[in-house]
Amino acid sequence: YQATIETSLGSIVLDFFPNQAPIAVKAFIDMANSGYYDGLQISEVHANDFIVAGDPAFGDNGDRRPVTYPAEPTQLPMVAGTVIMKPVMASPPGNSSIFMILLGPKPTLRGQATAFGQVIQGLDVARKISQRPVSGVSSNSKFKPIKDIEIIRITVAERTEATR
Repeated sequence: YQATIETSLGSIVLDFFPNQAPIAVKAFIDMANSGYYDGLQISEVHANDFIVAGDPAFGDNGDRRPVTYPAEPTQLPMVAGTVIMKPVMASPPGNSSIFMILLGPKPTLRGQATAFGQVIQGLDVARKISQRPVSGVSSNSKFKPIKDIEIIRITVAERTEATR
């Protein structure tokens, strides 16, 4: 399977790592298929470093509540385009709906975070999102884009031969 993250600034397509992170892949696909991510905002942007999305505390979240499940630290290389779950609990280690798209290498995250996918198209869109001006006010929203960037929808489909 692959997912298309349609944002207000363009689309990002990713492949999954089901053998390395089966719980995270299933959780992400289930949330995407249920519409959980639809309408949420990109919550953090760090220029040319990473972007963060999937936090129901940002945007028009309706009745969405945080989802938590066990972390699966992976030994995959953390390179530009790697999609990881942002850890939300230290003990026991846990993930949630919040994910990050890395825009450069992060070797210190190897074995510390759950890498569940890799961007195969649209890394330029993620980089463009990372360049948006941020509020810089309170510590909770210091890296929140001044102008909202919405996840319009995430669709999951079988991989096509063209994207394999």
